[in-house]
Amino acid sequence: MNAKVLQVILPFVALIIGLLVYPSLPGNIPVNWIQGEVLLLDKIYGLFLIPAFMFVMLVTRLVYQSKKGKQNRKLLDYGHTIGLFTLLTMQLFVIAVSTGLNFEVNVLNGLIVGLVCILLGNPMPKLKPNGLYGVRTPWTLKDERVWRKSNRLGGHLLVLSGIIIISMTFVLPELIIAIILTVILTVLLIAVTYSYVIYKRIV
Repeated sequence: MNAKVLQVILPFVALIIGLLVYPSLPGNIPVNWIQGEVLLLDKIYGLFLIPAFMFVMLVTRLVYQSKKGKQNRKLLDYGHTIGLFTLLTMQLFVIAVSTGLNFEVNVLNGLIVGLVCILLGNPMPKLKPNGLYGVRTPWTLKDERVWRKSNRLGGHLLVLSGIIIISMTFVLPELIIAIILTVILTVLLIAVTYSYVIYKRIV
């Protein structure tokens, strides 16, 4: 199936699923789990915030594409589709838990985040400068050489972070949220700092 068609279909799939299950779910449903604490939201928000965000992603992608043409189209489609599938998976997980199915939430969170990091990090070294996807700092957007070096490192670090997160999911599942935040923030800090250092050296 064409990537653009799939990107249009996925938000509607999430919306239709939400509408179908809405009558059968309790008034408040779980939407977030942090260190054992469960956040409950009214089901109208819990079910439809994710589809709404998917539609925002779709519109943003289409507007950006109309302005930038074919630059990075395949890689941006790849990243955008992964993002939409991730959100749809999150919605299905929320619905499943709301119906009474039991999951090891921390393990599932770790596996999903780790896999997304690997899938998003893998194509980053091939990206050309754009405003949606990659290591986007004032310095990478000013010089394509800085962009190329920074995204090569950022992509490798993101893949490594995914492997670390998946591994730690099975070692310390009770701490996986803290581990995810620590690993991703560390990667972000390294990538941003590296882009600045490279810019100062090159420019």
